[in-house]
Amino acid sequence: MSFEIENGVLKKYRGSEKDVVIPDSVTEIDGRAFSWCRSLESVTISDSVTKISDRAFYDCTSLKSIAVSENNQNYASEKGVLFSKDKTTLIQYPIGNERKKYITPNSVTEIGWKAFSGCTSLKAVTIPDSVTEIGEYALNNCKNLESIDVSENNQNFASEDGILFSKDKTTLIQYPIGNERKEYIIPDNVTKIGKGAFYDCESLESITIPDSVAKIGKGAFYDCTSLESITISDSVTEIGDEVFQYCTSLELVIISNSVTEIGECAFYDCENLESITIPDSVTKIGKEAFY
Repeated sequence: MSFEIENGVLKKYRGSEKDVVIPDSVTEIDGRAFSWCRSLESVTISDSVTKISDRAFYDCTSLKSIAVSENNQNYASEKGVLFSKDKTTLIQYPIGNERKKYITPNSVTEIGWKAFSGCTSLKAVTIPDSVTEIGEYALNNCKNLESIDVSENNQNFASEDGILFSKDKTTLIQYPIGNERKEYIIPDNVTKIGKGAFYDCESLESITIPDSVAKIGKGAFYDCTSLESITISDSVTEIGDEVFQYCTSLELVIISNSVTEIGECAFYDCENLESITIPDSVTKIGKEAFY
């Protein structure tokens, strides 16, 4: 096996084996140490490992199981999923696992950054009432995810029609991109669309944003390749970075007079957008906004 280890830090795995056991000499797994290792199916983390950085297993599309030594004092695994030792933080779901449904254990209070990102098999995820924090992009790019369900007793999050919201439903956090709706009307109570909320949603052709929405997060509609038209409500003051990047079918955008700023790469590679009217209110346009 080919490990690049420096002062106890596993910097990069350069092998092609399907099953990998982390050497006992490793105390830290660096960010992206196994990123893009698409032949990797299982990894066993030794008891010597004290730190696993973000992105360590990013885009490992065949990874079915992450196992942890029972003697490890910092991490644990259950059904192939990586957790903190006390199982209060779900760190990484193995995105090559072929489960269709996953029920998050009741011990979990936090779902980590990009914890499920890129999982192509999951159709439904259930979030229990114990969860108080969900990291950014935790459930994005899950191409077959049809529903995100939240316990009614959860005090921080809620779901409606399989869509993840904050408890008061003012923030739309994640749309399940495997849902096959062609049109979606965002509820009137929503004031914020979260980062990457509709990221890589290939089914939606039309989205209606109500006047209640004041903020659209970075990359909210990134790579929504079927999206043809969108009307930006009068309450929105800023179109953030990468919001409509790679929306290759987008033909019509109506920008209201409330918008003062258009972010970097906001309409990057929108190859079917033939014209757009920028109102007098706009004072700033970011780099490559219409590249």
